[in-house]
Amino acid sequence: MDKRIVRNTTWRKRIVTGILCLVVFMTMLLPATVYASEAETKTIRVGYFAFPGYHEVYQDEDGTHGRGYGFDFLQLLRKYTNLNYQYIGYENSWQEMQEMLRSGEIDMVTSARKTSQREKEFAFSTSIGTSNAELCVRSGDNRFVLNDYSGFDGMTIGVLSGNSRNGDLAALAQEKGFSYQTVEYADESELTEALRNGEVDGIVASSLRKHADEKIVARFALEEFYCIVRKEDADLLEEINRGIEQMDQNEGDWRNKLFYKYTTNNLGSELTFTPEEQAYIRAVQSGEKSITACAQPDRDPYSYVKNGELVGIIPDYFAHLMEMAGLPYTVMVAENRAQYYDWVNNNEADVYMDINPERSTLLNEDSGVFTDPYIQLTMSRVTKKDFSGEIQTVAGAYNQMYDGMDADIAKNVQVIAFDSRIEALQAVKDGTVDACYVYTYMAEKFVNQDPDGNLIFHIVNMPASELSIAIRPTTDHALISILSKCMEADQSHIKDELVEKYTQYVQPDVTLAMFVRNNPWFLVALIAVILGVGTVIVVILGSNRRIRKVAQERAALAASLKEKNALLEGSVQQAQSANIAKTTFLNHMSHDIRTPMNAIIGFTNIALRHPAEPEVRSCLEKIGESSEHLLMLINDVLDISRIESGKTKYTPVPVDITKVIDAVLDITNGFLIDRSLSFTVHRAKLDTPYVLADAVRIREVLVNILSNAVKFTPDGGSIRFGTDYRPGADDRHIVVRYRIADTGVGMSEEFLEKVFDDFAQEETGARTQYKGTGLGMAITKQYVELMGGAITVESKKGSGSAFTVELPMELTDMENFVQQEIPQRKDSLCGIRVLLAEDNDLNAEIAEIQLEELGMTVTRAADGKQAVGLFVDSPAGTFDVILMDIMMPQMNGYEATKAIRRIQNRLDALAIPIIAMTANAFAEDVQASLDAGMNGHLSKPIVMDEVIKTIARNLDR
Repeated sequence: MDKRIVRNTTWRKRIVTGILCLVVFMTMLLPATVYASEAETKTIRVGYFAFPGYHEVYQDEDGTHGRGYGFDFLQLLRKYTNLNYQYIGYENSWQEMQEMLRSGEIDMVTSARKTSQREKEFAFSTSIGTSNAELCVRSGDNRFVLNDYSGFDGMTIGVLSGNSRNGDLAALAQEKGFSYQTVEYADESELTEALRNGEVDGIVASSLRKHADEKIVARFALEEFYCIVRKEDADLLEEINRGIEQMDQNEGDWRNKLFYKYTTNNLGSELTFTPEEQAYIRAVQSGEKSITACAQPDRDPYSYVKNGELVGIIPDYFAHLMEMAGLPYTVMVAENRAQYYDWVNNNEADVYMDINPERSTLLNEDSGVFTDPYIQLTMSRVTKKDFSGEIQTVAGAYNQMYDGMDADIAKNVQVIAFDSRIEALQAVKDGTVDACYVYTYMAEKFVNQDPDGNLIFHIVNMPASELSIAIRPTTDHALISILSKCMEADQSHIKDELVEKYTQYVQPDVTLAMFVRNNPWFLVALIAVILGVGTVIVVILGSNRRIRKVAQERAALAASLKEKNALLEGSVQQAQSANIAKTTFLNHMSHDIRTPMNAIIGFTNIALRHPAEPEVRSCLEKIGESSEHLLMLINDVLDISRIESGKTKYTPVPVDITKVIDAVLDITNGFLIDRSLSFTVHRAKLDTPYVLADAVRIREVLVNILSNAVKFTPDGGSIRFGTDYRPGADDRHIVVRYRIADTGVGMSEEFLEKVFDDFAQEETGARTQYKGTGLGMAITKQYVELMGGAITVESKKGSGSAFTVELPMELTDMENFVQQEIPQRKDSLCGIRVLLAEDNDLNAEIAEIQLEELGMTVTRAADGKQAVGLFVDSPAGTFDVILMDIMMPQMNGYEATKAIRRIQNRLDALAIPIIAMTANAFAEDVQASLDAGMNGHLSKPIVMDEVIKTIARNLDR
């Protein structure tokens, strides 16, 4: 950052004036939008026991990391909840994990199957996957062959002590008629070592476990597994289930993706064929025997016809298995589903790739020979993203009208039939029906390839169908056993890769109209930036020569914009590049404006904590209020993504409603400087001013209306502001009524009907004379309705306007207000040792003063590199917390955090809380801080109450 002093005062004033003009101009664009408050995060203790393939820990040059099905699940869950994790118990066993959960040493553990005893003790989440038991032997041990249960008789089998899978093994032995003896081991490592050393013939473990130098000879007892918590932790369970529901909506078929990612490599790689199977393979290879195969022709992306060939996930996976076995075959391509059913019923093909053994009546009991299931067909509901309310109409294909719907839904909706699932999905896109239920991968492909991006799919929580490969009765049964062995021995990620291949997004040509329709705020923001930059240049240079130059530059920018728009019509990548440029500009503007705002607000707050004359204190308080309001407006303009998302929430807190009005009037009086307007105020007296309300949005609503009144009332006119109250729904509620009337230009009857519409402006000339985008009243109305209120307007052209706002509020006690006003836990931070990494001297000084006033000890580093050096050169435990700026010379905050986390032989390097304290305030900045290894994120200007809460939360104070 350039810290040189600009000595030319006139030039400095022009620059400051120009920047303020830009800020004011941009605030006029979106004068009433605020952040939605972020929910407070919670750190829970997660049981993370060593389980190869499920819970693993490894190290590389970047430090210590986790991986596995369970680890990846926790990271996905974290995206959709406010949970952070403390991992506990890597050296403990599964049995010890359960005991630690009972005793309160941990809050949650995953991978639990349901047993009657566990259901008495713990609360179970929604299912997070399926697993089965596996009997494994050493690779190369040819005494045991896949599913040859007679050869298992007399085996010595290693099991985990107290594991529920031991009962599954006993049930299998009884069903298949073999005997065995067991040896119990305490944990997975002992079990694996026993097999490797030959102490046992085989071991029983979960299919989630990673295998090495082993082969699977039996799989059995497929069941779902879950997260478990203590029964009294109902809130935690609710948040976990809410997160899983969001994962189902936004992460596609995440359970199968994790399963294929971490368990496919777990399968034994050895293919051992019996003499009979080898003879069959030779006969097919020589042409003595032949194989024909078919699948449904209209189940895109599972199996469908393209350019006369059968393609899709199922045909490609079948081809992979046949290649493993070395078996040539011929594909029969059906013209439609009816012909496919005829082939099945008449046994015209040797192999059917996609039969559901439990539901199919196509192959009778005498002729049906099946492999184990190899793919699940889960169902998903497809709707438009903006759909809300109850489903009334559902599209379905003939013969699958009610697939995916539970009985309650099916009874209460109108089902409209279409010739195919694709036509049913198109009906949802066209808006002629509310929803469609189809197979998940079909939904995923259709949603991903929708160029408008207006659809979403949600996996239905109901049992999935499973497909197997089947053969006709006259086909040699050796083919089924060969295919089953190939499935078990397959080490590739082929199924996962095929799902990605057939459901991935296919980039369409994007027209300018499509881009603008999907990204309306981009066009508004781009035009606002161009006009704002032009305004700044005009103010700074202030001469006709410069004005002409500005006009030329604006013409050049307009030409450039036209050229870019033409390029956007042919390439979505260029659209994304423009979006990145917008984000980069907004990020830089955010950082550069927030940095001086931090100094203004920080030093004002410091001054307010010292004795001062009443007049000086009044000025400081007004500076503070106006600074916070300006910061709010800066946030509105810069955080465009927040405005687009529509995630604002109404969270009322105890406030003194009279002070809210005081602040509104102070700001309004600022608008009236250099204007000849009469401003009168009438305020009815309220018995108790303490209510539950959103002070920020009330202020925004009233300031927006008052600023418009000042703007649209000529000098010599008048503005009246009044408040009164009436009883609410009961004696604990009131309705506050605000009325703002002016003698300004007024509105026509025609425009009055659309004054609250987006971009509404009475006439083209008003935009030039008064500026603005026409969004102010639309946003004001949204805020009023968000708070449960109503807004009305009366106006007549040339006579003025009168706005009435009514807001319901709940009364509260003064004690609640006082408790909310006074920050808590300050004393608990006395003695905390802080390492502060901040390159800006003013910001560092503010932080040091405010932290030291709370009794903390502060050591400052001027950049990231110095912060890492101070930490390394200090003994472990020297610092309790690190406050880290992001944009610093030498080494930025992200790099410094990663460097600290990578320090070897220092336990506190991984444990010390590192909190970003930066002018980078966008949602992606918060995520970048967490990704770099930080524990929290504070945006400048710094609010000390938030600093106190964040530090206390991370130090468990």
